[in-house]
Amino acid sequence: MKFLSKLHIYGGLISSLFFLVVGLSALNFQHQFLPEKDTKTATYTKMISFDASLQADSLSKFIRSELGISGHLPKWEFRQNKSGMFRFLILRPGRTFEVKLNRNDDQVEVTEIFHSTGKVLRAMHFGSSRNKLGYTLLDIWSFYGQLATIVGFLTLISSIFFWMNRSVKNKKQWGAILVIGIFSVSLILYIWLIG
Repeated sequence: MKFLSKLHIYGGLISSLFFLVVGLSALNFQHQFLPEKDTKTATYTKMISFDASLQADSLSKFIRSELGISGHLPKWEFRQNKSGMFRFLILRPGRTFEVKLNRNDDQVEVTEIFHSTGKVLRAMHFGSSRNKLGYTLLDIWSFYGQLATIVGFLTLISSIFFWMNRSVKNKKQWGAILVIGIFSVSLILYIWLIG
């Protein structure tokens, strides 16, 4: 009981910041009360020599490296045409870099877009499960997110145990819990398996 009590108290404290951020960002998905509009943009050009025959994936990685920008390259954002124009994005939690170039020219145009609080929180919401940027702080956030999820789950189990131990006193209450539990699990399985 002492262990469960400490797990309940300290587990809740450990995971509270993570669940506050995730909860706030989840509410913002539905109600959009945080600013979503980008705060500012900056555009600049750079001369980069590259092999024009490179495939889109390889070319974007090469240009990203030459620009000295780390970030995720979403393939679904690649845009190119027969005249040699190529456009791609480099994504980071606080900024997006839109890169445009012509395969027949060495000039690369970069538009740096600075994100608002709402977009940064959105990135943190999903950043707990994946981090492809290699930043130490994002690695820490990702690890903290996984830890908070596990500890939060254990805290939830201990909460249910304490509630049942102190509140459920007779067979009618046990029966009600059993019916609600079976209904909840059945509904989840129905949605998961049948849709």
